[in-house]
Amino acid sequence: MRIKKTLLITLIVGLLCGLLAVPAFAANLNAVPSNQYLIVNGHSVKNIPVYNIDGCNYFKLRDILYYTKHYEMDYIPEANTIAIYYVTQRTGVIDGVSKEKATQTTYGVSSSQKVYVNGWDLTSKFHPVNINGNNYFQLRELGSRIDFGVDYDAKTNTITVDDDHIYWTIGIV
Repeated sequence: MRIKKTLLITLIVGLLCGLLAVPAFAANLNAVPSNQYLIVNGHSVKNIPVYNIDGCNYFKLRDILYYTKHYEMDYIPEANTIAIYYVTQRTGVIDGVSKEKATQTTYGVSSSQKVYVNGWDLTSKFHPVNINGNNYFQLRELGSRIDFGVDYDAKTNTITVDDDHIYWTIGIV
């Protein structure tokens, strides 16, 4: 009887450990450097890391907002919150902009930070990925939520972002 009880406890502990280990493994997302060109508001943007995760391009939030004309952001550490907001003319400087392209495949995990846009809690509408301590957002998802134009030209392998236009997408970004 004692052997059956020990075996049952061992089996239950083993199953629980297995179930707990699966989400941690599944949370790792393969982030492959993207080879697409980027134009933001008519300017070619080079030397920023862009990753392809499951067929979608992910950009570091600070990088993409730095090149737009009408968006600013704040990070509120005590609330674990990112605040993105529209401005008619940017007055602040966005710090922490990247200077190098992504060259190696890496891994990311789903970000747990809250995301507010113009005061509205849109956390459930975004799926940011944390890569090396930075938040990366799917470009099409970001464009549709904060309302800037996104286009893709397959012939030239070029992504175009224009924050003077409302969100649109023709190709797959």
